[in-house]
Amino acid sequence: MPGSTKLSVCYNTPNLAHPFCSPDNFTRNTVTGEVSFLSSQQVNVGAETVRGVDAAARYNFDLMGRSATLDAGVTYLKDYTIVPYPGGAPIYYRGFIGGGNGGYPKWRGLTSFTLDDPRWSATYSIQWIGKATDFNAAPTAIGFRTDDVFYHNAQVSWRATEQAVVAFGVDNIFEPEPPFIPSYTDGNTDTMVYDLLGRRGYVRLTYSF
Repeated sequence: MPGSTKLSVCYNTPNLAHPFCSPDNFTRNTVTGEVSFLSSQQVNVGAETVRGVDAAARYNFDLMGRSATLDAGVTYLKDYTIVPYPGGAPIYYRGFIGGGNGGYPKWRGLTSFTLDDPRWSATYSIQWIGKATDFNAAPTAIGFRTDDVFYHNAQVSWRATEQAVVAFGVDNIFEPEPPFIPSYTDGNTDTMVYDLLGRRGYVRLTYSF
């Protein structure tokens, strides 16, 4: 925490009763009254509260003589609040995004379907990023609130031998446009949350010795 913040908190506290007013944080020259010592050392004075619910389910079954698996997971963020220092105004992160703070939508999810054969396997997955509100934008601003975003990915792998597996995949198949975030970090959006690369493919060879 910057020393100037400690001074500001101290002087705005009635009777200078805040712990930041102690000699451990700053002192003044007894003759000139100037600040002779000001601590900007990092201290653990804040509080962080995170509460939420994670739910997941898996269903295994046979399909066309092969093993099939359906996985689904969802996260609900009930509370994410940071108090920077005792008496400081709480900062609410739940449901907000942008400003270099990252993204904390109330809802997120991931679902995948896998079909497995002795010689090959195929997986299709869908990632869900829920709606969020810009930390700093005015309610009338474009991009003040984002919509739900879904990313679709697919992969097929082939077991060439007992040691070698070749995988082919495509990420972000439908290329949804990253939402415009007024207090963007780069590229007019929040690069810590959304995919800017668009559709892309890959080939991967795994060999076990």
